Amino acid sequence: MEVNRQVLFKTISDNIKGLDKELESLNGSGIFFAPELYIAFLIGKEITRNKEIIFGSKDIVWDRERDLGNGGPSDIVFENIRGEKSEITAVFEFKLRDTVDAYKKDINKLLLLNKPDCRKFFCVLLDSFSKANDDRLKNLEKEYSSQLKLIDKTSFPVNQDWYRKQVYCILNLYEVRA
Repeated sequence: MEVNRQVLFKTISDNIKGLDKELESLNGSGIFFAPELYIAFLIGKEITRNKEIIFGSKDIVWDRERDLGNGGPSDIVFENIRGEKSEITAVFEFKLRDTVDAYKKDINKLLLLNKPDCRKFFCVLLDSFSKANDDRLKNLEKEYSSQLKLIDKTSFPVNQDWYRKQVYCILNLYEVRA
């Protein structure tokens, strides 16, 4: 099944930016105030609302925190259910301001998933002092150059109280290919 990657990225990006603005208005914080699982849940819900445009099918079912036997539960799983037949269509891993080792763990988990027709996505929301990809993502892209395909990226300033300097959220969406 083909995935409309542009609509997928726009769905994720619009909702992340919307949550950032909402949190800023509620308590002066930004996207990094939200827990990773909440963000994954929010994104799963919004992708489901757009499933016919993104996946080209109304028979898509959303699941969260599902263990597919590849190293722990995956954040979001979409399955195409047709009658008694079903197939996993897409699997997502999300990481919110974490270490490079944590990013690698999720990428490797997706690489271990033995489902050839399944689309695998890694979405990172990284905290950075720069609007551009910082060295953590550049090194990740270099190390996994044949497995990571950048779909799109964006960055925006974020309110936070950890650092005195301005922090940006860098949102990158990758497709992971074995």
